[in-house]
Amino acid sequence: MSISVLVADDHAIIRDGLRKILADTEDLVVAGEAADGNAALELVRSRDWDVVLMDLSMPGRHGIELIKLVKADRPKLPHTQLSDREFEVFGEIVRGTSLTDIAAKLSLSIKTVSTHKSNILAKMNLTSTVELFRYAVEHELLDLTRE
Repeated sequence: MSISVLVADDHAIIRDGLRKILADTEDLVVAGEAADGNAALELVRSRDWDVVLMDLSMPGRHGIELIKLVKADRPKLPHTQLSDREFEVFGEIVRGTSLTDIAAKLSLSIKTVSTHKSNILAKMNLTSTVELFRYAVEHELLDLTRE
């Protein structure tokens, strides 16, 4: 499964360089390019993107305004970038299950569970279990009722 990337920058040489760099990663595909903020916004609205990589100082709409518009149109959550197994580990972590118990429950080594936790934090741009829990609550991914 490939990850579709939209590259938005007003400098063709930058777009070309990013396209070449990303081409070296087999699961990333630059599926669209935009030379200004208006074109970027139009492309964002035209399809679902996994990643939008954009310059903040382009002609047309730019900066924080553009980010707010993109986020309003495509409020896709970070947790959607997790693999099924990572999401399963994420769910156990935010329920308060210890890494040792997660490993036993999922028939994994503690080292594998720890690696999944590190990957989850990195993909979601979070730094702690507390932030994972807060994210789960804010996005209604955790049932807080007692069983």
